[in-house]
Amino acid sequence: HEFKSGDSVKLVFTPNIDGYVYWLAKGSSGNYSVLFPSKANMDNTVQRNQEYTIPPKGTFRFDDTPGNEELLCILSAEKLPDMDKAIAEADAAQINAQSSTQLAKLEEKNTPKRTTRDLVFDEDEGDVNTKQQVAPKGEPFVAHYVLTHK
Repeated sequence: HEFKSGDSVKLVFTPNIDGYVYWLAKGSSGNYSVLFPSKANMDNTVQRNQEYTIPPKGTFRFDDTPGNEELLCILSAEKLPDMDKAIAEADAAQINAQSSTQLAKLEEKNTPKRTTRDLVFDEDEGDVNTKQQVAPKGEPFVAHYVLTHK
């Protein structure tokens, strides 16, 4: 699906484990901005088989600049202290270069373990893209999404 300027999206997910979730957007600079959790609400605890929506109210809207919008989801059974620290210290929700490098390494490490099912976007029915990953126990689930903005 190609998105157009002004289109709105929200992230809806249901984890299959109790844990902690982080959603980030990767900018063209390679740095990450935090979508969830926020500095104002660092509670990113999620429960298995419960549906969550990011943002909790409203939507994200595509601006007037076309390009690929990259999203990164990290779901971990354990807290990730380095992530929590980076978010707490982030300036205007922008992760610093050192933390961005660590995130890129985490994503790269988990890419070979990821298998993807069909990508489905149906705005009227609410179908979504689903990702599955096989990882050793204790390793986080890391999914990379690219939204095409024409």
